[in-house]
Amino acid sequence: MAYEVRNHESEMFGTWSEYIDSTIKDVNDRYSKKILLFLSKERFRECTRDEIREHLGDELDDRQLEEKLKVLAYGDLVTRGTSNFRYSGIPDDMLDLIFRELYQEEIEQDRPDIGSELAAKVRKLEEDKKFLQGALNEIKGRIIVPKE
Repeated sequence: MAYEVRNHESEMFGTWSEYIDSTIKDVNDRYSKKILLFLSKERFRECTRDEIREHLGDELDDRQLEEKLKVLAYGDLVTRGTSNFRYSGIPDDMLDLIFRELYQEEIEQDRPDIGSELAAKVRKLEEDKKFLQGALNEIKGRIIVPKE
């Protein structure tokens, strides 16, 4: 998976980056990239426009921010929440990883280490799997009576 995210020649990277670029061009500014990065990092919770505006340093008025959010939502790069006041990132890890590979350094002056992040995620999942398998075996051992 790291190959697909980090290799700019891979099909997945090309498809996602083309899609991101086409939507970003509609709003064509640094604020939209900052919004997308913020919501991508917070993709498992809804953020209010006030939270997003505060993250941007209160540089956009409500109308400007709403316009940018509508374009990003229309392009399926963010999700409108339970109201027009709430938004979240889409829960797609690939979008987050590819977007950060493309723009995080430009936006936050911090280059992501996608390969290390993915390796850490795999290690954590393997640990969780071992723990859950141990818990399952322990429960089975307590409730399953051997046949005589």
